[in-house]
Amino acid sequence: MPLGIIIILIAALAKLTLGVDVVTQIANTTAGGTNVHLEDYIESYRRQFTANLDDYNNRIDALHKLFERNLETVEIQKHLLLDRIRQTDEGLFPLELLNVQNKKCVSKHRNEIPSSAGTQDDISKCLETAKYQLRDIGTEPRQLLKALNNYYSNNFEKSISSCLAEANTPFTCVEGEILKANEFTINHNLKFNEEMDNSEHYARAHIKAALNCSFVIHFQAAMSIAETKLNIDLCMKSEDNYCMCKEGYTCNNLQRVPLSDLNSENIAIANPLYGTSNTCLMLTASSEGEDNLEDDAIRPQAAPID
Repeated sequence: MPLGIIIILIAALAKLTLGVDVVTQIANTTAGGTNVHLEDYIESYRRQFTANLDDYNNRIDALHKLFERNLETVEIQKHLLLDRIRQTDEGLFPLELLNVQNKKCVSKHRNEIPSSAGTQDDISKCLETAKYQLRDIGTEPRQLLKALNNYYSNNFEKSISSCLAEANTPFTCVEGEILKANEFTINHNLKFNEEMDNSEHYARAHIKAALNCSFVIHFQAAMSIAETKLNIDLCMKSEDNYCMCKEGYTCNNLQRVPLSDLNSENIAIANPLYGTSNTCLMLTASSEGEDNLEDDAIRPQAAPID
């Protein structure tokens, strides 16, 4: 039930209980000489108090909506990133159909693309953390709103009922209580504004944290996608960092290269193909110890002397 209706019902109950005619005209007149009905005078302030409560509610709701709109931005960015990952993955299928080399290159680097499920989970965690914090935003302002509503509904209305019970000077008593209510409202409004500022800073901090969390995921995904495309392209151009033999071809010309020949300070090594008819060469590194063991294995052994 709206607060204004509650206040009116309380006033009506006061009339019935106290038997006071609240439509009695005030003996005093305003500066313009117009008589004022006491009931209208009180009701005008009740409407003002109700407007104060509505303003508090609207400001708190606006803060929550601001927070939610920014989280919707993160949600939209998440869907855009998922679409980009999907399009990148779908773009690899035509490459695989071109030739065997492309298929091997795509197969090698496909898993470097961020998965849609993993990306969605990561961004969802950013959103869940921010939404969890949303529960605490506006807690203090709502407590102040509740306290102000309680003052209007209880303290003020009880005081007004007591004033109306006075037969001699109800207007003077009512005017004093209204002044007290206005003073309470002003002091309360200062506290409310301060708590709203604190809540807004709190909200913006968590909005920024959610956006930063999402940005890191977007940046890492974009870098992974770009790097994957580059690696696949280099692989298809045979500029990859590994050697791929043609399908169906092998090389039987296996030669071992001592580790000492692979010294990084040497500008070159001996060419094992020089002076031979071989057209391919497969090198394998071996330690000096391994070479000695192999030499010992093939070297004829002297028969033991009895």
